[in-house]
Amino acid sequence: MPRAGATLSVSHAAISQQIRNLESFLNVPFLDRTARQAQLTDEGLALAKVLSGSFEAISAQVTQMTTKDTERPLVVSTTPSFAANWLVPRLAEFRVKHPEVNVVIDANPDMSALGPTGADLAI
Repeated sequence: MPRAGATLSVSHAAISQQIRNLESFLNVPFLDRTARQAQLTDEGLALAKVLSGSFEAISAQVTQMTTKDTERPLVVSTTPSFAANWLVPRLAEFRVKHPEVNVVIDANPDMSALGPTGADLAI
């Protein structure tokens, strides 16, 4: 339980109290406290296994949701003259330093709309 407290940034006593509350609420012992160090009961092991799988599934889903746009190019909206005279000449060096960033230049006299379906930035 000390690792659980450190992971959650709460005290050992707080973790212990929450486990006791859960045991009382469900009327099921999750820890065998008779030994020097508490051990999970069969019920505690079963619940820990299900919870671990559930937390892994949640983590995988959150990762998928937060990384789906990482393959989307960085769209830069700028005027044709700025793109031709300043931005494009420097793009090769940027790509060498940051090969993971795919840059698309939208050189248009009218600024493109910013947002998830438009440009990411405008110069």
